[in-house]
Amino acid sequence: GLSDEEKPLALKVQSPACPWEFYICSQLHDRVSAWYPEEKDSFLGIHNFHLFQNHSILVSDYYEQGTLQDIINLYLSRGEKVDEVLAMYYVVELLRVVEVMHQCQIIHGDIKPDNLVVRNGGEGWVDWESSRPGSWNDKGLTLIDFGRGIDQALFDDGFKFEGDSGTEGFQCIEMQEGKEWSYQIDTYGICAVAHCLLFGEYMKVEAVDIDGTKIWQPTQPLKRYWQTDLWDVFFLNLLNPQEGEQSAPLASVREPFEKYLETKGQTERLKGQVCNLSCTYSE
Repeated sequence: GLSDEEKPLALKVQSPACPWEFYICSQLHDRVSAWYPEEKDSFLGIHNFHLFQNHSILVSDYYEQGTLQDIINLYLSRGEKVDEVLAMYYVVELLRVVEVMHQCQIIHGDIKPDNLVVRNGGEGWVDWESSRPGSWNDKGLTLIDFGRGIDQALFDDGFKFEGDSGTEGFQCIEMQEGKEWSYQIDTYGICAVAHCLLFGEYMKVEAVDIDGTKIWQPTQPLKRYWQTDLWDVFFLNLLNPQEGEQSAPLASVREPFEKYLETKGQTERLKGQVCNLSCTYSE
């Protein structure tokens, strides 16, 4: 493999200048390095930042495998949808990434398939487990583009925001209803990404009355042959946080998916799906 000095870098030129993204990435890097060092590859790696009068240049790691949106588009170009087990795997990885980020008191604010880079390194094709043995730690997702990020450590506990992100298809329910929000913008983004993986299109939501309680859910019904019991709980918990809850319990949503993926048949299926992607991008 290439040494650190030989690896290509990416330059992000922004006009007007955007020092805020560098600040958020730096804070996140420091906190992840201190608290969750094994998760550093899950976030954009920053090398340098150059600030000029009218523009800025952010120097970061270069990711050659493309984004989650590229994978979705690849399947759509074939007239297909992403296989459910592959969609579930990337949702598990995204839940893990966002859980760590929120523990570090950072809100991303713009989670969507375009901002999730696919990592497909390593050739240690052992069975997948939630501990990510073999080369599974070199695979997964890296979250990029922190220009809309928020550092919650700068505010009092429980501080909330008002306003609209302006990102069509990824505006959380609180924004749509004109209510205050905080971490919900990211948990809604997780649901929106999952919907894009499963259906190949942006998520729309509707409120339904269940035993006198308003419940938000995607308008698009799940396929009967999917693991609907898992997906129902996933969308229910992330789209309907408990009153006073700052952040949805992402670990409790992630673990049932992990148990399903660890079953023998699904492990083999997942290995095949990820291996096929590796072959596609190496051609």
